[in-house]
Order: sequence, then structure tokens, then C-alpha cells
Amino acid sequence: MANTTGYIRRLRPMEEAFTISNDAMPLCVVCVLHLTTRPEVAAVRLALEQLQSRFPLLRAQIGRKSGNFYFEELHPVPPISLVVVERSQDETWLSEASGLVNTTFDRSGPLMKCTFVRSSSEMDCELLVTFHHAIMDSKSARLILHEFLTRTSGDVPATSISPDYGSTLKPSPGLRSYLLFSRRQLVEGVRYLRRGFYAPIPKKSENALLSLRLSPTVSRALQVNIGRKGHSLNSVLLAAITLALIRNYPVKKAKQLARVLSFVDLRPYYSPAVPDAELGCYISMLRLSVAARSDQPIWALASAIRGALMQALRNQEIQIMAKLSKRLVGMALKGKNMRLGISALSFMGKLELDRHYGSIELRDVSTYITNNRFGPQFSAFGKILHGSIGLDFTYLPAEMSATHAAQLVQEVRQTLEEISKPEASF
Repeated sequence: MANTTGYIRRLRPMEEAFTISNDAMPLCVVCVLHLTTRPEVAAVRLALEQLQSRFPLLRAQIGRKSGNFYFEELHPVPPISLVVVERSQDETWLSEASGLVNTTFDRSGPLMKCTFVRSSSEMDCELLVTFHHAIMDSKSARLILHEFLTRTSGDVPATSISPDYGSTLKPSPGLRSYLLFSRRQLVEGVRYLRRGFYAPIPKKSENALLSLRLSPTVSRALQVNIGRKGHSLNSVLLAAITLALIRNYPVKKAKQLARVLSFVDLRPYYSPAVPDAELGCYISMLRLSVAARSDQPIWALASAIRGALMQALRNQEIQIMAKLSKRLVGMALKGKNMRLGISALSFMGKLELDRHYGSIELRDVSTYITNNRFGPQFSAFGKILHGSIGLDFTYLPAEMSATHAAQLVQEVRQTLEEISKPEASF
């Protein structure tokens, strides 16, 4: 059994929030690397060893003292777990990913593990890399996945690691900002009780997985049309997900509100800015209430979402929600009477990975983040890889059938493909 030998740093509030959630119910990040050329097991194992030697948080556990959580260095350092599974069918990886997403991540460390779904031939295999969410955000994911693939191919990346644990969130909201935020939340809560889309809290938190990929041609056309309209891709994707969901809601009211979740990169809000080469979860969760109805044009809903995001930025809610995230998650878990929203999107933009790493060809990456029964009904992680827009969904079978979930994903696809056409209405 490993012992801790040193304090690395205290967890940031969102990192603590995700740790508390994972202690109560599973919460992790599973990245599936779809490869068309099979590496050797020894090369994968060596790459994991090299990664662990370079990144302090891969040699750490999450300890707790006086109600706070800390990254603590382990000694001796247990190796990152590598499990090899034989690929019996095309979707063996999906079954493995489902099991990982629904498993509590042991915070005694290491905070990363790997499953190698190996084919009998030298073609088509998957590397499933799973992280405790406290060490993983979009920047961390790109860094680790790139280094992992590079090292698995036998190359050594030239990136340097310069952790800066002294960054402070800026600007720090004052008391007046918190008071105004509390008042807005109270008013919004009353309005949402009267007009909001609501769903019962399901009994179980087991996740199921689905994915959507748009071709590079459709993806490019979609981005061009979105740009012409003056929208952001993030807002349009979240609007498409939300519209698909509310169009299938059993109860509809006039002038309804939808509560949606959007995740924002916090690294630029620290002073000094948190370097891209530092592992951690530097994000903030924004909970936005927007007017929504089933017959609403997607551009109108996307405008409402973008406007709410901009207002949250002006009101310093990105910083406030980051600081309050631990308390918010604790309240949801303790009260067991509220859900954070109906839909959610974590969109990282471009995932800058190469198509080839030596003899290894990277075909695609799927990324799934565990949801739970107090979270949204339909959530997705979005990215652009090799010119293709991808959305990876999680949903709860306790409240949604596989047929219904597949129908929602198809509706999202149809909406996005429709507005990518040259004759799309503006």
C-alpha cells in the first residue's frame, strides 16, 4: 500500500465538487482513442510509465483533511493500471467504456488508468484512457492524449512542463457581486418553478452512451453558416440538443423556460493564466435559464443561449459559479430534490491531435463524461477533430429508453445538417 510523502496542492473548487460527486456516485472522463494500427502492449505500457514520470498529478492521490481535498504525492508510486481486453466484436470498446463511465474512480491513485481493446489482427483497436475528473479538462486532455500517442509510437515530445500552482482567480468577485448573484438566482428560481421544463429525478444513475459525427464537409458548411449568422458553434450545438429534448417533452406550457448547462474554460481567468501544460480541471459551470418552446427556430434559441452566456460573463458569474461549485454539488447531493438542468454541453472546440503518430493512425476520439440522476437528462461532450464535429452523449436508461435516446441524437443530426445547407433560412 502506498503512503503519501508530500503535499502538492489543494484542489480548486470545481475539482473538489467533482471529487465529492465521485465519492457519492461515479464521475470520470473516458477518452476512447480509435486506432487503425495496433501498437504493441509493451509500447503502451512504456508510454504510461513515461507519462507518469513527467506529470506530478499522475503520481498522486486525492486526500482529505478538515473538509478540504488535496493532491498528495504517493510513495512508492503504483503504476498506472493497464488492462488488456481482446476485441471480440466491433463494439467491444463501447461495452468497456460503459463499464468505466459507471465505475467510481478510486481517488487513492493513480488518477489515470488505461484499457487496451486489442484486435487479433494488426488493425482496428482502441485505447480507453480514463481519468478522475479532478485532473482533467479540455487542455489537460489534449496534452495527455497527444503525449500518450506520441510516446506509444516511440517518439518523445519536446513539450515542457511548468506547473504554476500559485495562480489566483481574477477578478475576484466582491460581496456586492455575490449579493446580486444571489438575488438573481432567487428570482430565476421562482420563475423556473412556474414556467420551467421539469423531469422527475430517476432512481438510478447508470449511464448509457451514444455518439454523433458530422462529415468534414457538413461540419465546414455548418460553421460557415453559423458565422454568417453571427452565432457561436457552442451556442448552436447546445440549442440543437435542447430543442431535440423539449420537442419530446410530455408536458408543455406557454412561455416555458429551459435550464441549460454550459462549461467554460477558466484558465484565462487566473492570474497568472494557468499554463496549458498543467494538469487539472480549470472549468466553470454556468446554469442558464432561457425562453424555449418546441416550435422555436434554432437561431432564436441559440441567440437566447449566447445572450445569457454574455450576460453571465458581464456579471462575473463564471468566477462566482467556480467558487460556489463545491457548495452547489453538495446541496444537490444532500437535498436530493433538484436537477441542475435539462441539457448540458461541454464543448472544447478543436482537439488538435495528429492523424498519424509514427505507424499509428488515429481515426477518431470519443469522450464520455459521467452524468448522474441529479444532472441533466441529456448531456454531451463536443469537439472538432480532423475537421469533423463530434458529439458524445450520455443519458440515463432509468428515465430514457435506448430508442428514445437514439431518436434525440437523430433529431440533433437532422437539425445540424439542415442548417448547414446553402439554402438554410437565416
